[in-house]
Amino acid sequence: VYDGVQWQVYKMPNLSMVRSVYADYTGEVYIGAYNELGKMVYSENGKMTFSSLKNLIPEEYRNFDDVWGIFPFRNRIVFQSYNAAYFYSKESPVSVVDAPSRFQSAYSVGGRLIFNDDEKGLVEYNGNELVELNGCNALIGQAVSSVLPYGSGNEILICTRRDGMFIHDGTKLRKWDIPVNKSLIKD
Repeated sequence: VYDGVQWQVYKMPNLSMVRSVYADYTGEVYIGAYNELGKMVYSENGKMTFSSLKNLIPEEYRNFDDVWGIFPFRNRIVFQSYNAAYFYSKESPVSVVDAPSRFQSAYSVGGRLIFNDDEKGLVEYNGNELVELNGCNALIGQAVSSVLPYGSGNEILICTRRDGMFIHDGTKLRKWDIPVNKSLIKD
């Protein structure tokens, strides 16, 4: 962490590599690593230390591999691993949503939380459950590199590595037909 003057290295309790970091508007810094998640807090001497949130996770979900993404969602912080998403709210038990098969990635876009699952494709968490995005079957198994807001309303821009960019309007998916789309496709 850089404090404006010097760098300070902080190690995870299990000595694993940090995979994701998220700093919110209040200055809270959340950390995701292998089989560990938590936040940075200031100790009495003013030094930052890592505070694990793992003890707030139900026992059966505490072995979760790497945390690849951290996002805000409806006054909670979401930690995304391949196996599940972990929803943290201050001092409350962490709630867990299992991946249908394996979450490759997750995106917080326009107040929505969207996951790319290996077998189900793009699914959205509606606050209670995962719901498949209508019309997105063509993207199942695709490497989605980004999901961004597009236009007005409920539209999103979905960027894939193999087939370029698509626009989803809430019910159907269409290829974004612009010249640059072809040059963005990677073999």
